[in-house]
Amino acid sequence: METMGQVFRTARERKRISVSQAAIKTRIKIQHIEMMERDDFSQMPAPAYARGFIRMYAEFLGLESGPLVEEYNELHQPGARVRQPSRAAEPRPQPREDGTVVHPSATTAPAVGARIRQILAAVASVFTLENLKRAGFVLAMGLICWLLVLGLKQCARRAQEDDARPHIAGFKKGVPAIVEEPADAYLPLPPSPGEKP
Repeated sequence: METMGQVFRTARERKRISVSQAAIKTRIKIQHIEMMERDDFSQMPAPAYARGFIRMYAEFLGLESGPLVEEYNELHQPGARVRQPSRAAEPRPQPREDGTVVHPSATTAPAVGARIRQILAAVASVFTLENLKRAGFVLAMGLICWLLVLGLKQCARRAQEDDARPHIAGFKKGVPAIVEEPADAYLPLPPSPGEKP
């Protein structure tokens, strides 16, 4: 009989997936995947993590995770109690119109779980680093265009306000004021002593 690690390795090799590709898809460290394939759980952070990694890796490879987790519990935690699901929590079998009885968890749970995994995989494929960079660039360009439009509107509004202001009589708009006639004569200064008037 094959060990858990051999089952994992053969399933992964049958799908032609490298350890690094499996680590990327499952988000499990490469070292943990390699340890599971060697049946070495001594360096795992905790038994709960090991069971979680076994479940995730088994589902990724298309294997049933229940027997593999039980094997881990028997080999690595022989005194540990395995928690059994309560009978009250299980859904009741539903009779069909043809008289057959179907247990709800046998039909709906795997289909729902598979559908959720498909949706999550689709979402993860959309939110790649490259797509996030593109979205950031598009948002930055949109912000720059919006600021330019606001600036142009403000300039146009100021120009309208300048046109609406009353101008001083005798001065043309846009032409600087130039004194055309000399000012009135200044008062004469008193003569200095010794100077003839």
